[in-house]
Amino acid sequence: MTLNEALLPYQSLKDSPIVCAVSGGVDSVVLLHVLKSAGFTIVVAHINHQLRDEANGDEAFVESLATAYGLPCETQRVHINPQTNIQNEGHQLRLSFYQKVANKYNAQHVFLAHHQDDQLEHFFIQIARGFSELAWIGMTPTSKINTIQLIRPLLEIDKDILIKYANDHQLSFRHDASNDADYYLRNRIRHTIIPAFKATSPDLVQRIIPALKALKTSIETEKKHVLDFQKNTLTLNLKRFKTASFIQQKRWLHYLFESSAPLPPRSDRLWEMIIKRLQHDTSNVHFHLVEDWYLSLDYGDLSVVQWRKRVDEPIIFRDFGNHLIDDGVWLDISPQKKAPVSGLSLELCYNVSTFPIQVRTAKKGDILTFDYGHKKISQWFKDVKIPWGLRPQILVVETNDGQLAVMHPSFPKPNEKCASKVYIYEVKNAEQ
Repeated sequence: MTLNEALLPYQSLKDSPIVCAVSGGVDSVVLLHVLKSAGFTIVVAHINHQLRDEANGDEAFVESLATAYGLPCETQRVHINPQTNIQNEGHQLRLSFYQKVANKYNAQHVFLAHHQDDQLEHFFIQIARGFSELAWIGMTPTSKINTIQLIRPLLEIDKDILIKYANDHQLSFRHDASNDADYYLRNRIRHTIIPAFKATSPDLVQRIIPALKALKTSIETEKKHVLDFQKNTLTLNLKRFKTASFIQQKRWLHYLFESSAPLPPRSDRLWEMIIKRLQHDTSNVHFHLVEDWYLSLDYGDLSVVQWRKRVDEPIIFRDFGNHLIDDGVWLDISPQKKAPVSGLSLELCYNVSTFPIQVRTAKKGDILTFDYGHKKISQWFKDVKIPWGLRPQILVVETNDGQLAVMHPSFPKPNEKCASKVYIYEVKNAEQ
């Protein structure tokens, strides 16, 4: 595969801005040159970790390169605690920086210069650390983190091809001296193990890379087999989960997280702790994973959910009409019953004290009133089996005269003793 062929799947992205991560090394300098030559609209992004004496020189080099190409350049200097896992913390800081740059330029894609040799190094690192085959497959050409898509177009390109391209086009680049030291496991593998394998088995790449692709296909097949899609939520059945081997359980939890949350993978240690809890606790429970994401066990099914309220503050409606709730969703509050709609609907008894109406999410102490008596809203959620992670997304309607109702199909309509009613309809993509 040539460098130009590597960009063919991404030609449709030329009409919008992209971010190209440039460290100053030969890999990213070549990627930038190829993207520019192909006509992409590029924003250069460089992060200075300040871990080497040459770091500021790398930053200045990237800035001058972007200027020579007539491209905007965003740089950021960060501090990494040398007592921590430097590589992991640096990775997280880079992702955060790329997201920031993408947001500034309204870009959705970030191009990274990982290549075939990086993929081989990753493979041997996972084996050396004892990780399972789930980690062996390495980086994928595309992956989504938060709101950006990471693009790695060079994964099938050998490092020697990149060096030859740089020489042929007389490209200047910086050399990172830390890549020469064998302090890091990656460097030891790069300098010792891979050359030894290539010397003994020249077709190493031709054998490992296709094998990893086949493994990835096998994993995708297994993922489809063990995960279910119920009520717009990806789930993993607990009974089935508990009959699987420990290795399978870790792999399946990883599948569930990877398929549900646009965030980097969690550690094996976290999954192992959760698995031990799940062996003994089959009641509804939730585990914090990262930020506002949780693994939730509800009524026999596991799911990864984002705990986020649909509305942060109560919204007050003082009259009938269409009222915006969130992006593309309106509540149509009407004195007249309308034809059935595809969204949720709610009926309330109406009198002169009904308005103003308050729309919010459930709060502790909310009491619902029914013909048979009263019930806490938290208990009603359990009775109708609403998963824990979905509860903050459900709207509660409170009228001025104290009526409390829930925008949910299981909430009953008022009895026919109402002199008149107010009708509330959820309308998506409506115009005011």
